[in-house]
Amino acid sequence: MKNKIGNESIVRAGFVILIANAIYQIANFLYHFFSARMLGPAEYSIVASLFSIIYLVGMGSMTIQNTITKFTAKFKAENEKGKISYLFHRGSRKLFIYSIILTAIFLCISPLIANFLKIPIIPILIISPFIILAFLIPINRGVLQGIQNFKALGLNLILEGMTKLILALLLIYLGFKANGAIFAVLVSLIVAFIFTFPSLKFKKEKTAKIDSKEIYKFSIISFMALFLITAIYNVDIFLVKHFFSAEQAGHYAVLSLLGKIIFFGATSIGLVMFPKISAQEKEKDKNKKVFKKSIIFTSIISVFIAAIYYLFSKQIVSIAFGQNYIDISGMLGAFGIFMVFLSLSYICILHKLAIGKKKFIINILIALLLEIILIVLFHATLSQIVTSLIILNILLFISLLN
Repeated sequence: MKNKIGNESIVRAGFVILIANAIYQIANFLYHFFSARMLGPAEYSIVASLFSIIYLVGMGSMTIQNTITKFTAKFKAENEKGKISYLFHRGSRKLFIYSIILTAIFLCISPLIANFLKIPIIPILIISPFIILAFLIPINRGVLQGIQNFKALGLNLILEGMTKLILALLLIYLGFKANGAIFAVLVSLIVAFIFTFPSLKFKKEKTAKIDSKEIYKFSIISFMALFLITAIYNVDIFLVKHFFSAEQAGHYAVLSLLGKIIFFGATSIGLVMFPKISAQEKEKDKNKKVFKKSIIFTSIISVFIAAIYYLFSKQIVSIAFGQNYIDISGMLGAFGIFMVFLSLSYICILHKLAIGKKKFIINILIALLLEIILIVLFHATLSQIVTSLIILNILLFISLLN
């Protein structure tokens, strides 16, 4: 296995990933931007509802990629390429079986999902193979990240994002509506998955077995934390789709999309903070300094964007999504506050994962359950839901600081 970027500086490698991830995120935003404008509120609400499922499944992908990356990097440092090969092949085989089972379960309950979300069953059936790809592609990308082949990883992210954007525009233009937008997501992952293999050339070594217990322990805690925090900023979309009209749900979906820009800023800071603290887990003083800086930087970025949302809400909504969505402009600043505290909570969660904490999972679980209860009980208006989210996430952030 060749490490094409092994001798390059960390700064240069980091710049490669930074640019690639920026292009990927821009492509994702443009995908939703044009989908919302071309489809209209009612039809776009179908896409947004299914993306809530995609985001939740994506937490499994993130867990897998983080786990594979961590142990691939460890084996690479120890010059145990056989273990990397074993991890890749064994992991691919096991996770493929699990993904088939989960896809079958998903297909069985798809009529219930369609009924709850009040959407046609066809787009749900279209997205079902996504589960298989969501389990397999993070293995390949995790190995690429672990062996520090950042060029291949970055190009793969760009390929996925651009394929999804271009194909979605084409299919929506041809009249396939929400089905076309969802199909583009599936095809982009298939293309990206196929193009990881040229950079993963190594022989299978059956004798280089590894102890799976440590891997399972880390992946379980990581998955629980990432799944719960993702659920907090996606379950509201499900419930709004259930309790409100299709047009109102589409408006809320756009509101949530704009709010997530703040959260994605926090994830970038988290990508830098997590490995730094993990590498010096036992050095508490250094960890505290890194954590404090991360909280400060996250606060500056997120509050700045939220302030822009407050000051220029009508202009932002009008330019980005058109007059059809102008009704949400009055809630954009408040939703930004919700995302500020969610972003800070996310940094706290990554910090606790890095230093090996586990009990904080209870805090997130309680916050999620309270969110569901509050929305079910108090959903007279969309503003009422946003207010509940702000209060809950302020409390979650405070609890995670302890």
